Amino acid sequence: MKARRKMLVVKSYREQKETHEVHLENGETLRLYIGRKYGENNREINPVVCEVLSIGKDVTNIEVGDMLILHHNCLDNEALIIERDHEQMCDIVAAYWDATVYAKINKETGELTPLNGNCIAKRIPKKIKSTMFQPFEMTEDYEFEIVSAPSDFPEVKKGDRVLCYKYSDYEMVYHFNNEEKRAIRLSKEDVLGILS
Repeated sequence: MKARRKMLVVKSYREQKETHEVHLENGETLRLYIGRKYGENNREINPVVCEVLSIGKDVTNIEVGDMLILHHNCLDNEALIIERDHEQMCDIVAAYWDATVYAKINKETGELTPLNGNCIAKRIPKKIKSTMFQPFEMTEDYEFEIVSAPSDFPEVKKGDRVLCYKYSDYEMVYHFNNEEKRAIRLSKEDVLGILS
């Protein structure tokens, strides 16, 4: 299957958020199944990580074999599923090369490289002014620190504190090496300014 223009053909494992492997000290591997199929939050249960099988001619910055994080609804869209492999529990899916392709995963470290105008950020803890209550961690609704910025957004760099629209952050939940990871995605269109 060959992707055309601004499309990708990717492979996604359906149970990537439901199965975990634990490597025991005696060298054996224990495979655990955690039933997450029926949850209230699709971000938490839908697959988001996929492997690139084919790239359209207008797609840049990725290669066949790269691991990508897509929006949580992209890999479950029945209209875009090309083939279902029931034996390996995976789907071959057509995906649009647009802002719903969030990041590329470094296969050695698990670090994210943002793509298509998306930034990787972290929430900034809020200073608590009251001393009457037990301290608890809160975060700012509008401020984020940039962890990684895409090459097509030179205005921001790693370490910058940015001001965004409220609720513009999107928490990505993905698995790398059988470990659940989370990262905050910001669209460059939602960055209102850089705080000094």
